[in-house]
Amino acid sequence: MRIALSIFLAAIYAGQGAWIPYVGLWLAAQGMSEAALPLLFSVMLFSKVFSSPVVAHLCDTSGRPELVGAILSLGLALCYAALLLPGLPGAGIAALVIAASAIAPVLFPIADRLILRVSGHGGQGFGRHRLWGSVGFAVGTLAAGQLAMQASLDLVVILVACLALTSFVVLAVLHFGTALAVMHGTGDKRSPFLVLLGIRPIWPALIASALILASNAHFFTLAPLDWSAAGMTLRTISLIWAVGIAAEVLGFLFGGPILRRFTPGSLLVAAGLLSALRWLAMALWSNAAILLIAQLGQIATIAFTAVAFAASVSIHVPQNAQVSAFAMFTLLAMGPFISAATIVASATTEIFAVSGFAAMVPICLAATAIAAIGLTDKGDGAAAQAETLNGEGR
Repeated sequence: MRIALSIFLAAIYAGQGAWIPYVGLWLAAQGMSEAALPLLFSVMLFSKVFSSPVVAHLCDTSGRPELVGAILSLGLALCYAALLLPGLPGAGIAALVIAASAIAPVLFPIADRLILRVSGHGGQGFGRHRLWGSVGFAVGTLAAGQLAMQASLDLVVILVACLALTSFVVLAVLHFGTALAVMHGTGDKRSPFLVLLGIRPIWPALIASALILASNAHFFTLAPLDWSAAGMTLRTISLIWAVGIAAEVLGFLFGGPILRRFTPGSLLVAAGLLSALRWLAMALWSNAAILLIAQLGQIATIAFTAVAFAASVSIHVPQNAQVSAFAMFTLLAMGPFISAATIVASATTEIFAVSGFAAMVPICLAATAIAAIGLTDKGDGAAAQAETLNGEGR
């Protein structure tokens, strides 16, 4: 089961690593006008606002996230494959990419929930499985780049369709092989989201984690363009990304041992502070050597943040609301929070003539403060963690 989950993680992240950088190029190659693309991208990004809560509710209430994920993966593979139908009109292309954009992001909370199921000990094994997602994303991006440059963008679409189909096969095997037991909750018959709303200790961790993840806004959007305009080579920019991914993988690998010494809330406070230092260094210096060193901070911004939040979910959230917790985290981080952070970064550059990274520093400090507030709640202390460990050991 653990191997199957690792394959599932690598496949879904590789699919997004291959799709996200090249979807715009592929759409343009199909004749989509430059005027239509921004509107289409907006709808694509907004689509998960509707799909995430619905899918999370189905997963939590059914207790079968692997079955829901299998159905969605099959639908995603069909959407990608249908894009290659000859003579497909522009409206059909738009409908399919919007459908794919609504489906793909909701697979990540399902993956996180399935990992948590086998992580044990308050989610301490979460990182060892989640690191395969980071590796998969990097491999998918590199593979798609080679296909796009040396062959055809249509081959990129075929690649992401095959990866989605791989996800379907793995999850179908898990479901029909009964490798995962039905995930029962606490007997609470309320909506999973209402259950989540009533769990006070999880919200500081959820909001702080989402803010830290959203602080990647400038790095994900305008920073590479700024570096390129300043004369940095594409090879150097790629190296900066590679160092970050390597640090992220190490963070996931060692996140479990760190959680044996610190509570999730303490790790989240550290992640916020380290991320603030990372963005401050990138805002003050544009030297490639310093940027490479600062990129080591991705161990905190992504890996420690994800590990700490998963552990918080394991401790505080019952099984019948855990997919909803992960979905809310992803929705806030990659929806309104990262959109607002992007706007703030752009405005900071225009008004104060400084790097957009400077705007990410107060965001991380705010997240740190919120995480610190969570430490004052008894539910985040060592006693709560010990209780969880004892419960799982019975």
